[in-house]
Amino acid sequence: MGFLRKILKKYFTKNKQQIDSIPPIINKEPLYFINMSVLELLSHETQDNVFNRFDIIVRYLAIENYYGKNNYGFELYNKMQINRANYLNSDLPHTDERFKNLIKSVETVGFLTDKHPITINGLLKLKDGSHRVALALYHKIERLNFIKIDNNNDINYKLSWFKDNNFTEAELEIIKNKYNTLKNELSWHFVVVLWSPVNKYFSEITTDLAKEYNVLEFYDKHFSNDYDFQTMIKALYKIDDIADWKVAKKLEFMTNYPKTFRVIKLDFPPEFRRKKINSQSISITVEKIKNHYRNLYKDKIPNYFFDIIMHIGDNYEHSDFMNMVLSYNCDITPFLNSIKDKQYCLTKVDTHYNNHNFPKETPLNKDIDILCSDNDFNFIKEKATEFIENFMKSPNFKLRCVKKDNGIKLRIEYKQYLLYQIDLSTNISGTSKDFVNEVLNSRELNPKGFYQTSIDMEIIIRFLEYTKNPKKEYHLEYIKKNKHKTQSELENILSFIDKSLHKEFLNLNQN
Repeated sequence: MGFLRKILKKYFTKNKQQIDSIPPIINKEPLYFINMSVLELLSHETQDNVFNRFDIIVRYLAIENYYGKNNYGFELYNKMQINRANYLNSDLPHTDERFKNLIKSVETVGFLTDKHPITINGLLKLKDGSHRVALALYHKIERLNFIKIDNNNDINYKLSWFKDNNFTEAELEIIKNKYNTLKNELSWHFVVVLWSPVNKYFSEITTDLAKEYNVLEFYDKHFSNDYDFQTMIKALYKIDDIADWKVAKKLEFMTNYPKTFRVIKLDFPPEFRRKKINSQSISITVEKIKNHYRNLYKDKIPNYFFDIIMHIGDNYEHSDFMNMVLSYNCDITPFLNSIKDKQYCLTKVDTHYNNHNFPKETPLNKDIDILCSDNDFNFIKEKATEFIENFMKSPNFKLRCVKKDNGIKLRIEYKQYLLYQIDLSTNISGTSKDFVNEVLNSRELNPKGFYQTSIDMEIIIRFLEYTKNPKKEYHLEYIKKNKHKTQSELENILSFIDKSLHKEFLNLNQN
């Protein structure tokens, strides 16, 4: 901590602050840098349901102007800065040229908040660094480092300030609309999920919530199969600290109800506290809402089990994850089109988790297995990587490459959760050396435009998968559904399987 003390001593001396005014947080040492969610910071800028920092929204519009997304952002920005100079009785605080240099710098080297800290006051309100906060919002940077100083002066840039400083109604509407858009796009709200046991009361609860809070949006999600329904519920809880057995118990309880739930996006001043179990932020208002509706509806559900009425993310980071999962759709058609002239084929397409819209719709938390020639491996890997990089829309996405003896797994992850995976292989353990050539020579063109294995070759792959993991009974079901009756057919299949596995395959084929 010594080097940080030197940096901060210099910083606070320059700003006429005493280093001792920084409160002790952990390890009985002053914590100079506070790492916090940007949206949590902005939540402290709302008083009496009125947002206090519309200057950040104008800066956001200027950033959009810089990147060619509007043609008026800097006009609004310069107008604001001129009025701020009069308001602060000082020189123009920040020219557009200086701001453009900052935008370019962040694009080039990223956020250097350890060297140039953003300051917040004792109430966790922004004191200095609003340009960088606007840039963090634009680039979807979820967390930044801040320095807390002992100064609780309020900075007021409510919408009324802009009105008082001669912004037109049309300009005010642009600023207000961008604020409302960001509330939705950046998950600057809370995501409520009403579970299926209260499906009869969806409308009633939604109407009741709207009486006290701002309902931004609501919709129902319906599922046609157990896999999609249960996987989605597991995913929604993944970012939370709830035990797996509790989620499993919820799923078991919900088997007696329709495969549906309602999503409601709520906006309200959150008032955060820290959880003792993990020091993460949780909204006190969220706790209040959950307790209220659980107590109100638990007696209406036969054999009620705790927490099968409603789920809400603890904070804005939870909301972001939940919105990502709820909106997930990875259409791999463009990737498959890009490799259409190469020697490849998809395996295990006919499964319970791939629905009839595959490959336009792919299952959450699953993968697609691709077998290809050695010659085309690098090309297909590059195209898969290119596809995934285009799919990833924010820094919270990550492409993780896992090498294996016979290929590579390309994982699309969001906050360490697997959304989808492309598993690329050039051979399969347990098969003869000419197996892959036979697979590629006998591959079939699916009516949807991709290549897949023939039934005979697919049976071999399913058999080997089943021997590795007998819990995957859907592979055994596929074998039984397509089992061979003639001796010549069996002999052809056995010729590609290691002799040590012949007896086991014959037993499965006969049963």
